[in-house]
Amino acid sequence: VTTLLLMGVTGLQAFLGGHGRKVDLSAEAAKRLAAGQPPLLLVVDGSALFNHIARNIYADNNGGEYASFRREVIKLVHQLQRHHISMHVFLDGMYEEIKESTSIQRRTREVSGSSSFWYHVNTLGQQGGCRTLPYATKDEFVHALRSCHVPITQCAYEADHAMGAYCVTHQDEVYALLSNDSDFLLFDMGNVLYLTLPSLTFNTIEEILSGPNTTIMADAYSAKKCVSGLGIPM
Repeated sequence: VTTLLLMGVTGLQAFLGGHGRKVDLSAEAAKRLAAGQPPLLLVVDGSALFNHIARNIYADNNGGEYASFRREVIKLVHQLQRHHISMHVFLDGMYEEIKESTSIQRRTREVSGSSSFWYHVNTLGQQGGCRTLPYATKDEFVHALRSCHVPITQCAYEADHAMGAYCVTHQDEVYALLSNDSDFLLFDMGNVLYLTLPSLTFNTIEEILSGPNTTIMADAYSAKKCVSGLGIPM
């Protein structure tokens, strides 16, 4: 299991899809609120959340849409906070040596995409479907989170292990880990669930403002069930 965690497993999430279940985060949080307990706490993969929001904002734009991006980050946080759900965001640092070559390949693709973008702009007068993120977008992401008083942990290296370790040592506080990294399907976090970021769904902002009877859903997985499904002892 440790070896699999180091580099990820392509297609693992689809393979283990049958071992997940839908959870109503708003209902779980409401139970805690009624019992006088602290907000439902999600440990969040900051890089995954950043890219998830950026894809929506910069789907066909490559300019400095910083204000729009910042508003989307703040809206997401406020949607959760209104339902008694809090976040603790972990941010990646440097890549470890074992992933350095993969990181270089990704950066090379990004440079190639940027070059293609400018070629289309200069020669064809259009973007050509390429997507590049403005340089300061990540700074806006951090500033938006801080403006909402969201705790942030900046990791020295990739945040995966720090997030997993935090969940293990804070099982009484953390409800789930939110990411889109299938590594967490195999990371034993005890009672802490793994929620897939792409499956996180909200009512519209108008529905949320209209009252408490709204729904925040996500696909949840337990590492114990997933590993059991693969026949791997933990």
